[in-house]
Amino acid sequence: MKLLMVENILSEGIPEKVQKKYGLTNGEMMVLGMMDPTPTKKLLEWITKHYVEDMRNTNGYPSAGEAEKQAFTSGFHAKHQPVIESWFENIEKKKDNPDFIKDLVELLGNPNHPIAKSPADINVYDGLYVLRRITEFAEAFMSKSDIKKQSIKKKIGNYLIVVPKSEGASCYYGAGTRWCTAAKNANYFDRYAKDAIIFYVINLGKEEGEPLQKVAVLKYFNPKDEHDINVGDYTLWNVADKQLKGLDPEDIFPKDVVKWMEEYYNKSIDSPQPLSVKAKTKAIMESLHTMDGMYLTSTLGPGWRFDSSDYEMDGTVSFAKEVPPEGWYIVYATPYYDGRNIVPVELQGPEGDVLANTSFALTPVTNKHENVGPTLAADYMKNMKSIIKDFIEEFDIHDHTWLKVNADREFCSDCGESRALGVTPYPDSDNVQGTMTRRDYLQLPDEYLFDIGIEQLGLTADQLRAKPDKRGRVDLIMWAQEHGNKEEEQEIEGLENAKQRLSKSEQITDLEFSNTDKGEKFLKIHYKEKGPGGGPEFVSVKYNTPEELQTIYKSLDLLNI
Repeated sequence: MKLLMVENILSEGIPEKVQKKYGLTNGEMMVLGMMDPTPTKKLLEWITKHYVEDMRNTNGYPSAGEAEKQAFTSGFHAKHQPVIESWFENIEKKKDNPDFIKDLVELLGNPNHPIAKSPADINVYDGLYVLRRITEFAEAFMSKSDIKKQSIKKKIGNYLIVVPKSEGASCYYGAGTRWCTAAKNANYFDRYAKDAIIFYVINLGKEEGEPLQKVAVLKYFNPKDEHDINVGDYTLWNVADKQLKGLDPEDIFPKDVVKWMEEYYNKSIDSPQPLSVKAKTKAIMESLHTMDGMYLTSTLGPGWRFDSSDYEMDGTVSFAKEVPPEGWYIVYATPYYDGRNIVPVELQGPEGDVLANTSFALTPVTNKHENVGPTLAADYMKNMKSIIKDFIEEFDIHDHTWLKVNADREFCSDCGESRALGVTPYPDSDNVQGTMTRRDYLQLPDEYLFDIGIEQLGLTADQLRAKPDKRGRVDLIMWAQEHGNKEEEQEIEGLENAKQRLSKSEQITDLEFSNTDKGEKFLKIHYKEKGPGGGPEFVSVKYNTPEELQTIYKSLDLLNI
């Protein structure tokens, strides 16, 4: 649908000014247009400008061939389209949020920065790198209400116990401390959360900044041998991030606070915990590597092959099929690409052009799931097969069925594409240049036999329909091909004999029609032989149809009798 939309816009001429300004081809504008998610294509000129800058800064581009240039355009699309789409989606939602603008100003270091004043105006962004940085920031930003939802809280007396469930919540409730789990840069929340339950115990009766006003309490469910920490051990850290060695929670917190943390810990280690994107990526790729090189003939058709062999080198996972003579169709679909919790999917055509793109999310998994890798891989394959089937239907991706239709050409009966034949066959065909053979005709559907017989050989539809089956029609066509535009005389029983006998006759005296008990039809021709002593004789010719009778009359010159 997106491709069709862009084509409609091109036909309306909206990007013509941009295309003319930068001197780009229709193919380039088609791809760049697909990168702009806005209905009015208001981002197109900015995208085009930075595409041209990237292109000119690429070594060897001016002298590159057409295929290399198309590959560059497709690569630019694959690299930057997800970022532009995410930027537009996130900025539109958050541009009027005061907390977002406040944090954005802090990131930029200048309240008068053009991006801080107009974050939704793409023209104030100096380049694609800046756009990516702001997009990543916008993706990670959460409002205070969102942050508070990503935590568990319990108030007991003067104490507020917080269990942060995200880095954002950890930073919010750990503000004013030097904890690495609450740092804005080089944050270690995820690293600690995979091994321990993190509690922030806040003493509401103490002034902010006092050493024990906030205490980070970590209770481990995984051992840390390098730090001599066992399962169930606590570590405690004050506001200044100094470890309170030799102290247990009971030494500094009321019993009810300690009891609540113990009970929460015991429930948590028995409840499922979502796996990180990194852990899911590792698990699914281990399973997908076992399928590397697998053909999906039964579900997608001949030739479709799964390939994960390039993942370690360039991070790509793909499905591909070669369709001669066009080339390769490739579907790129790397799980959790670029650390995102989705699978982006892109279809590239034989010329390296991007035909379509989409994405999907894999089934959620936790640390309680058995066989995480196989589970994710099965879901991945199920989704990919469905998506590729849709691509196959939408873009008519198929193996050509080449049928020879005359001495010099063959064509595909599925799509109508045709090509000239030579003395040697193409790799995907057995047909060669030369006179049509019985085998060639037998491969053709009946409708093509009628077309060839009537249009090329001068036969009639009635002649062809009179044959009981396809082989009979092919025999008739072969005869017509050999003898030219003549009636099929040798097919009528007794006709040749009658011609020879009548050639010696003096006069045809009578015509008589008869039928046998079996229903066979005969024309009996009475004649007088030439020469002295010549007496009356007769000869019979068998016929089945009025058309054959007409042929007999014409062949024996009986029309005037």
